[in-house]
Order: sequence, then C-alpha cells, then structure tokens
Amino acid sequence: MPKKPNLEMRNRIIEALKSNGGELSTLEVAEKVGISRAKAMYYLNAMAAEGIVERRWKGRATLIWRLKDERE
Repeated sequence: MPKKPNLEMRNRIIEALKSNGGELSTLEVAEKVGISRAKAMYYLNAMAAEGIVERRWKGRATLIWRLKDERE
C-alpha cells in the first residue's frame, strides 16, 4: 500500500477536484496541482486506498478520478 500523501498535497488535489466538477483525469490533476503525472498517480492511488477518491475508466485509456461520495 502506498504511503499516506502529505496533507498539503492531498488538500490541493481535493480542491482541484472540487473546483472542476469533482472529476479529473490523472493528467488534469497533475497540471492543476503543478506536479508530474507520475507523482499525481502516486498521490491519487494513496488517496484511493484511504477511500478519499475513486477511479473509473473513460474509454480504453483515460483514468478518471473523483471524490468519493461522503454518504457512501
């Protein structure tokens, strides 16, 4: 399991998702937060393991991340 992402980066990613309708691709997260795509994937996978975000595929190649519904 990946390490817990640092709190500042987690908050920046959450804010990026919230300000863009709740869904972004890995590349979009990276661009909005100002980190590499690989680093974004690292943080997003750690956040998914914690239940903060969830992933789904859009088409065959685009991974979309969204904030997990707090009611679930």
